[in-house]
Amino acid sequence: MTKPRVVDAGMSLVLDSLRIGAAILVLLWHAKDMWFPQQAHDANMPGNLSHTAVVVFFFLSGFVIAFTTSAKRRTLSEYLEARLGRLTSMVIPALLLTAVVELAVRADGNAHLMETYVRGAFGPRYLIAGTFMNELWLFSAARPPI
Repeated sequence: MTKPRVVDAGMSLVLDSLRIGAAILVLLWHAKDMWFPQQAHDANMPGNLSHTAVVVFFFLSGFVIAFTTSAKRRTLSEYLEARLGRLTSMVIPALLLTAVVELAVRADGNAHLMETYVRGAFGPRYLIAGTFMNELWLFSAARPPI
């Protein structure tokens, strides 16, 4: 039986740094588009740096997940438990923070903010996000229905 390969600490640091850098770039790019709409880049045109960063982030994330899965030789149930544990540890706080901000925006009564950022009914959107179904085949929680 062959010994599973490992990623040394240096390579792990490089991969994590690239992933964090890509995520921060997406955050800053979206913030720039919101704060300075006159400078917003058309998402359908080439040269969208944010899209490139998303591709890099998910490519590296897929590599890390595949490597970890093959190196640790987990069963399906062990893999699902570990994966859902990592996802929910971020999704639950993110949903709670988003709900607090949305409630504050609703309480403020700022029609522009509501029109721009709040999409549809409160409960179903959080249920969809909490069950990881924001983008599912032809369904997208980010776009209005056709």
